[in-house]
Amino acid sequence: MSAAPVAILLAASASGMAASLLAYLLLRMRRERVLSARTAARAAGDRTEGDGNGIRPRLAGIALRIGEAVSPRLPPRWVSRYADPIRRAALTESLTPQAVWGWKVAGALVAFAAFVAVSQHFLLALALSTGALFLPDLWLKEQGDTRQQAVLRQLPDALDLWTLMVEAGLSFDQSVLRSLERMKTGPLSGEMRRFLAEVRMGSSRKDALLAAAERVGLPEFSSFATSVAEAQRLGATMGPALRAQADQMRLRRTQRAEKRAQEAPIRLLFPLIAFVMPTVFIVLFGPIVLALMKTF
Repeated sequence: MSAAPVAILLAASASGMAASLLAYLLLRMRRERVLSARTAARAAGDRTEGDGNGIRPRLAGIALRIGEAVSPRLPPRWVSRYADPIRRAALTESLTPQAVWGWKVAGALVAFAAFVAVSQHFLLALALSTGALFLPDLWLKEQGDTRQQAVLRQLPDALDLWTLMVEAGLSFDQSVLRSLERMKTGPLSGEMRRFLAEVRMGSSRKDALLAAAERVGLPEFSSFATSVAEAQRLGATMGPALRAQADQMRLRRTQRAEKRAQEAPIRLLFPLIAFVMPTVFIVLFGPIVLALMKTF
């Protein structure tokens, strides 16, 4: 009988852990939506006036100065390797490879000072602060992946819309212009606005599309851009080329959904083992262990 309150307490603890896991997952989903919205606003060219007086631009300026001092002492390929991730993340206007190295060095120095102040162990602090060097890399990769996923979600529907408009008699440029009125603000709409702007400034449709494909860095978008460019070069009708691309995009979207569904049990395995199973064992065997401890 005395084990009943213990069982209730253990059950409450298990419920608390499950609630914590659920809260973590919800916060992660919200964070992904916020990152997607920020990427969309950046791609659309939205800028908030007066940001130059905030602390973030000041920190960015300090990081840039540190990076400009450190970069000449590094191998050139170490610096230039960040050009592609910055372009894929659509941060070319606010970030440079030198600034990335500035953030890396500044983060490592701050982490080293913090670890030394807390642990008083020089070598341990040096080893742990080395990990701060890779934080900007992870952040850049996450920004680029978020932007690419946003493009990947919008592209099949946009292709269907462009195909219908082209088959109805509009040119490709007019179709893109009309579709921007119906598309949600995001990386894809930002890239297509930039494509139209470059065409108006005298660039060929092929060069503008291939430049957009290079910035996005997605095989699906590159395939679409190449198909449209080849149709224009050969003088072929744009409708069938877009229709083939739209069908291919829908097929790939279905395949990605099936792949994620197959991977779901594997991804759930770790949370199940780490959070659910221990609490179940505690609830089931905790009272028994306590009763045996009192008996013996």
